[in-house]
Order: sequence, then C-alpha cells, then structure tokens
Amino acid sequence: MTLYELTNDLLALQAEAENVDINDEVFRDTLEGLAGAFEDKCDGWAKWIRGMENDIKGLKEEEARLKARRERLTVAMTKAKIALGDYMTIVGKRKFKTTLFNYGFRKSEHVVVLDATKAPEWALVKQPPKISLTAIKEHIEKGEDVDWAEIVETESLQIK
Repeated sequence: MTLYELTNDLLALQAEAENVDINDEVFRDTLEGLAGAFEDKCDGWAKWIRGMENDIKGLKEEEARLKARRERLTVAMTKAKIALGDYMTIVGKRKFKTTLFNYGFRKSEHVVVLDATKAPEWALVKQPPKISLTAIKEHIEKGEDVDWAEIVETESLQIK
C-alpha cells in the first residue's frame, strides 16, 4: 500500500470515528494497524530523503574538490607555459615544429587597470540593483514601516 493510500485510509477511518455504531476495539485495532503501516512508509521515505541529502553533500564536496584541482592545474599549466617560453627564448628558438607540436609566440593585447577609482562613468559596467533581504528584515524588526515587504514564517520538515 502506498503512503498516499494509507493517508486516505487514515483520513477515512478518522471520519468514521464519529460513527456511534462502530466497534471501539475494531476501530482501535484498525487505527493501530494503519498508523503502524503509515509510520513504516514514512521511515522508508525518510531513508530515501536521507540518502539524497548524503548524495547532495557528497556531490558538493566533490564539486569543491574538483574546482580546487582545476584551479591548481590551471596555475601549474600557466607556470609551465611561462617556463617553456622562457627556455625557448633563452636558446633562441622562438618558432619551430616537431613531429608532435608546433611552437611559437603570438602577440596579444589586454587592458590593465592601474587605478579603478579614476575610471570615468563610460568605463563602468551598469548592473541592476540587488535587493538585500537581510537589510529588509533588519528594518522590519526595528519596527520601521515597510509596507512593500513582510517577514513570513514557514515550516519545513525536519528528520533527525
């Protein structure tokens, strides 16, 4: 029986409790059986949810580990390219081919900002304003009139 079906059966049984013709012992036995089955199903759901929580935690840790590894490899690759370029320059081989690779230098340009405080308006990227929920909450809690926002209390299921 599914959790949905058990929930419906429990609701129907609770509605039937108002019936004066119902046998109390049969009612209690049925209620205990359904409640036990319902709780067993909830345990199954909780195990499934806990498994997903653990998977999510593991994935976040793996993402962080892979990001750190990628960053380390990027730094190592950049250093290796600089060192190889230095060695090529030292021996005077700025452009050559082997059976595996072609080597050479390419000129490129990029902008370096020396003092960002001196940048004119046209050099700045315009960004849409971002709402600070923390600031709004602080103002509401201070008793200020904020008629365009409110603090809403919600509930979330906790499984421990």
